[in-house]
Amino acid sequence: MKPRFNTLDHEVVHYSPTEIDSLIERFEQQQLPRVEWTHEAHLVVAIWYCYHHPDAKALDLVRGFITNHNTSVGTPNTDTEGYHETITWFWLQIARKFIDKHDDFSIYELCNAFIDSKYASSKYPLEYYTEGVLFSVKARHEALMPDQKPLSKGILIRPIEPGDTGAITVLSKELGYELQIGKVASHIEAILASDHHYAFVATRNSRVVGFIHAFETLRLISSPFVEIGSIVIRESERGLGLGRLLVHYVEETVAKGNHVRVRCNTKRERAHGFYRSLGYTENKVQTVFDKTPQSPPS
Repeated sequence: MKPRFNTLDHEVVHYSPTEIDSLIERFEQQQLPRVEWTHEAHLVVAIWYCYHHPDAKALDLVRGFITNHNTSVGTPNTDTEGYHETITWFWLQIARKFIDKHDDFSIYELCNAFIDSKYASSKYPLEYYTEGVLFSVKARHEALMPDQKPLSKGILIRPIEPGDTGAITVLSKELGYELQIGKVASHIEAILASDHHYAFVATRNSRVVGFIHAFETLRLISSPFVEIGSIVIRESERGLGLGRLLVHYVEETVAKGNHVRVRCNTKRERAHGFYRSLGYTENKVQTVFDKTPQSPPS
């Protein structure tokens, strides 16, 4: 490993391809010494897993390996030290953007270019987060969205409108629902007329790229809660944190501190990882029964 100075005027370490392979192997096998788990090593790990895996899978893997690494070197994962979900998620987001901008680079070129980039400062997250948010116990355990400026410009969360019907119809197909535009229009109308249903859209540069539907649920023998009925982000816009923005928006404006539940198909493992990264825990597995009653004979 060769120490050099990057544009941030501090000494950094560059890695050869062999050293990168070795770092990842020892990191995964919990054989990486604490002294080698440097900021530059963190950056290499972020690039490596974003390069080889989709976002949710990369986060799941890195979370597990960092937690295990900390345990192997005697660093406890607690409310005040060890693994930090928000910082990990943030660096993976930045790594993904960097990879997308340099799609002609090899994995080894990407690692060292990232270390040399303007994003390499360990203080870079504080351009997006206040210290109070970033270093909170909540941020250590779940991925929080930046509170100073968004990771992507031109993003807005707003209530759904009748004029969103066409965009919602198209987005619904990404969830596997082939709905007629008239049906979607009637659903939006019913939600807007309800005091217990809420729908919001995420727009990027004024274009609808995602939506979420949530509703208040009452139970005779249990406490009320808010349930997320559906959420989808346009495939080309995933990885920008829009899903997190929508979920957090529901938590803050609809649930307002009350319990939130989401039901997720057991086959949708990527979605499971997404909700876990937001602090949701798996509570139970259910079997759903459906029936359309026949009209009684006249």
